Amino acid sequence: MKDVFLIYLGTWLYLGLAGLVLSLQIALGGLYAIDIFVASASACLFVVLEYLSHRFFLHPCRIFGKVVNRRAVEALHVNHHLRPVTRLYRTDEVARGLAVFAGGILPAAAIFAFFGHVLLAGRGGTAVAVLLLFSAFHEYVHRMAHLRYKSNHKWLNQLCRHHILHHYRDENHNFGMVTTIMDRLFGTFARNTSEMSTSATRFSLGLSSSSPILSHKDRLN
Repeated sequence: MKDVFLIYLGTWLYLGLAGLVLSLQIALGGLYAIDIFVASASACLFVVLEYLSHRFFLHPCRIFGKVVNRRAVEALHVNHHLRPVTRLYRTDEVARGLAVFAGGILPAAAIFAFFGHVLLAGRGGTAVAVLLLFSAFHEYVHRMAHLRYKSNHKWLNQLCRHHILHHYRDENHNFGMVTTIMDRLFGTFARNTSEMSTSATRFSLGLSSSSPILSHKDRLN
């Protein structure tokens, strides 16, 4: 199987919601030239928030040496590093996806709605639709990366490799999923294994004493 797009329901969930929101925006307020600007600004906002939330909320954030978000990391992310995705659907991964939707996407939708409606001339629906479209792409790349499915597009395979290095070489690099721009800007980008050392805490994130549960797919190749 070369692609998971047609069979992974997570991408279709976000795409369906994006279509619904955009349809409501068109019905209630139409589409105008300003929506191109709103969509572009919302895409930039998604890229920034994706990076910051992954780096500083889902990974340990230390202030004066103390991890201030331990409970959030333990609840939402450390298990994903200890036991990465090995199947298209797995109970704990489905639960994690629902938690991310409830605790991440819904609050983000409120931010995007405010951003679009208040700051960008009442275009909240467009902004939220862009959030959901990018969330669909995020989920798509994430599953492609962990299940090691190959795309016919080199740039997509490079994004997948970017995330795999984050998991299996150094968790302090490559936080972006839909693009590498933020990693390049903030000095956390690594193109290949020669540019990064092997972190002893890449699975536990420095918070868990449990051993990782890996499969034959969980290797750098």
